[in-house]
Amino acid sequence: MNIREQRFLAALKAALQGTALQLNDLPDDDWAQLLQLAQAHQVLPLFCQSLSPTPAYVADLKSALRRQVARQTMRTHAFLSTYRKLLDAGVRPLVVKGITCRALYPQPDLRPSSDEDLLIAPEQFDATRQLLTSLGFQESGAGLELTFRHPVSGLRMEIHGAAFPGQEQAYGHWNAVFEGVFGRAIRLTVCENTVWTPSHDDHMLYLILHALKHFLHSGVGIRQVCDICLYANAYGSLIDWPKLLDRCRSLRAEQFAAALLQIGSAYLTFDPDIACLPLCWRSITVDAEHAAGEVVEHHAVEQGSSLVDVCHLVSGNQQLVGQGLCILQAVCAGSAVHHVHHVAAHNGELLVIAVQSPDIFQNLQSAGGDLYGGGFG
Repeated sequence: MNIREQRFLAALKAALQGTALQLNDLPDDDWAQLLQLAQAHQVLPLFCQSLSPTPAYVADLKSALRRQVARQTMRTHAFLSTYRKLLDAGVRPLVVKGITCRALYPQPDLRPSSDEDLLIAPEQFDATRQLLTSLGFQESGAGLELTFRHPVSGLRMEIHGAAFPGQEQAYGHWNAVFEGVFGRAIRLTVCENTVWTPSHDDHMLYLILHALKHFLHSGVGIRQVCDICLYANAYGSLIDWPKLLDRCRSLRAEQFAAALLQIGSAYLTFDPDIACLPLCWRSITVDAEHAAGEVVEHHAVEQGSSLVDVCHLVSGNQQLVGQGLCILQAVCAGSAVHHVHHVAAHNGELLVIAVQSPDIFQNLQSAGGDLYGGGFG
């Protein structure tokens, strides 16, 4: 990991701690690159707040970001008001991600959210849809994945009839591990309001798998790692970590999850002791430095990774692939077939990969790799 990435993560760590990071005498080019990283990862308000001293143009940027933060505050109030109205009308949506994670930051509205997500029980989906429309929200989308935007407040909400889109070949089958999620739901106080959320076990698993879904598409962002670290610190004592590990293993996601936690421990604010993380998690081997560099650089620059880089991100060790101990998960397209064949031949015994297209899956099989094809069996 290079010095720019180290400075970026140090600034984020300071922001998560509510402290300031001293960056003295940086050339303008270095400042520009750091700001580009922060913008790519959608943590620019957090990043700028943690810096001291800053050049004049960064100070000017802080002024502009204050307006952005003010708009986030307005959307937060609008969401909580809307949520109360939904509860009063007799529906009980589960709040996932968004405000439940944002509330864990020292200054919550410095962590921007483009929308708020609600998980809706199937029998309440139509009622929720009608209620939001009656409150002036404009609807888009189809099926059990709908987006609602309010033209006045600018609040955007997504309602989901399942944890993950069931039609997606790569991860629709993940919904099976959330069976019974509504029966396990808990009340949580967020910004002095009570909301319903998945249990802490379910919510942590959802955060991990949501990050993995983004990883499959375009690369996981550091903001998602921050969310997971803060959530683990806040609620880790209430999480059944061995059971969570079993659920991750059932989806071949434990190596990815361990990588996120170890990035948090090495470079952010995740504290395994505060989170009551047991040995079964701590003993999973990951190269945290390489994984952190891959998360920061590839999400910002490429919005995705080559298969070799993905292998490093998940395991930190190419040899583990050959030993059958690593899950290599990526979205493949076009020339990826050649690279998959090369990696499989180079490492030998096992190549595990999740793909989204049945055609790609068939091509990969013909390329000679031993494959796990997500929803394809």
